Amino acid sequence: MKKILLPILLALLVAPRLFGQGPLSTPRLAGIVNLPGKKQAILEVQQSRPGWTRTNSLILAEFEREGDVFVMAIRPESGTAELRLNGSKEVVSLKGEPNHGISAPTLALFP
Repeated sequence: MKKILLPILLALLVAPRLFGQGPLSTPRLAGIVNLPGKKQAILEVQQSRPGWTRTNSLILAEFEREGDVFVMAIRPESGTAELRLNGSKEVVSLKGEPNHGISAPTLALFP
């Protein structure tokens, strides 16, 4: 029984590294939710490896983490979010013409 379990355990430990989902691209800031007491960033993140690409959508508040993406700050006034991605700091911004300077509750989305 022990002879069978050791190879299985070893395969379970090594397989995620060999067949992982691939590195993350820099997230795209698709929108910002700015409600009283709650700011959220709507992010699109691509993961790819040869012959395979997947896009995930994340909705994260400040100081929330999903995998390797950690939201450090969300700034609706400037249309930006400060992230930590795989240990490095990234600042992402909304594309287009965001409504800068609006302090009232808003939902800004850009295609």
